[in-house]
Amino acid sequence: MPTEPTTLVPLQPSGDLPPLYCVHPASGSVYCYSGLARLMGSRQPVYGLEAPGLDGDRPPVGSVAELVEAHFAALPPAAPGTPVHLLGWSLGGLVAFELALRLRAAGVRVGALIMMDSPVPRVFQRPPEADILKRFLMETTGGDAVTDEQVAELARVLASPPPTGAELDDDALETALLRSRYAVFRANTEALIGHQMTGRYPGSVQLVRADRSPAERMRWIDWADQVTTHVLPGDHMSIWVGDSLTRLATTVSEVLAKVDPSGPDRSTPEAG
Repeated sequence: MPTEPTTLVPLQPSGDLPPLYCVHPASGSVYCYSGLARLMGSRQPVYGLEAPGLDGDRPPVGSVAELVEAHFAALPPAAPGTPVHLLGWSLGGLVAFELALRLRAAGVRVGALIMMDSPVPRVFQRPPEADILKRFLMETTGGDAVTDEQVAELARVLASPPPTGAELDDDALETALLRSRYAVFRANTEALIGHQMTGRYPGSVQLVRADRSPAERMRWIDWADQVTTHVLPGDHMSIWVGDSLTRLATTVSEVLAKVDPSGPDRSTPEAG
């Protein structure tokens, strides 16, 4: 029988420490975490939780609740009392937050909950399709210099009819993959727009924020008992490169080291 597709992706699977699970941003991909995984050291296992449907193996899902259930099902069973560490960037932080609530409700111990540059969800209208296309290009290319011509070309490619016939050339396969990835990004955008918080987190949240990101949009203290804020130089995208990435890996390592493998979190949070 064929195996059910999983959202779990090994990024650095070796090591003897409790694993760190990194939840995808709106792009659906977890390879944004590859650099972080390399810097975490050989003892720290790191896995990604990617969005369903990213490779066209199944339809994307359109709600945070469905994402949480897919990732909950993908997590391997943890030994009793062993902490499960979660990290998520942007939309991934929100999904990690809700996944932490889901795990706690199932009796699983959540260790560190690290949310990276993740705004608290707010009610807003669905953006125009051109804006979604532009944001998709920004997140998949890692930059903000996206032109109207690039957006128009992406729209043209996505709107072109799929190829027919048994044989697909490389360009057709690349376009099919692009369609799948944009469908996931669009579904994740819809999930964010329609999400309402399910509850307050009765523990400590570690918020990592870029210094050029608006702090007022990340008031997670309204939804968690304790929040510690770590500020990195850069913006939403640039915190993943250079010195900011190195500092990020150090911060994450320090946060994980403060979680007692057999007891409560020993970190001392500060209101954020």
